Amino acid sequence: MLHDTPREIDFAHYRSILKNQAVVDEIEAAYKAFKPKTYDVSKTLSAIESFEAAAVKNAETTKSKVDAELQNLSMTLKNISEARSFDELTVVCILGRVGLARAGARAGEIPFFHPPPAWPELAFRYSKYGC
Repeated sequence: MLHDTPREIDFAHYRSILKNQAVVDEIEAAYKAFKPKTYDVSKTLSAIESFEAAAVKNAETTKSKVDAELQNLSMTLKNISEARSFDELTVVCILGRVGLARAGARAGEIPFFHPPPAWPELAFRYSKYGC
């Protein structure tokens, strides 16, 4: 950090050491003419503070989303660990779970299947007997 009080330079000492007095005079004149500039940094600081506030808000939102996803994943892992193994499953369990048992029963009652009219080249006539 810069000091508030300027340091004093002993130019008489440099005049006694150096042969070229003009160089010392020129440096002394430049030193005395130097005026430090002051800048108003309040606008910059307020912009940084507003950016920091927005970043903190975004980080909190992201944290809440990540926490929700972690909770969802932990529930998924719990469901996976509690699920029955494949050798314990039956076809009825699997079909009943996905609702295919009822869909298969209804398909047996419908004698013919017609594809949508958008597919005229596929408009074959199917029956439950494979005719």
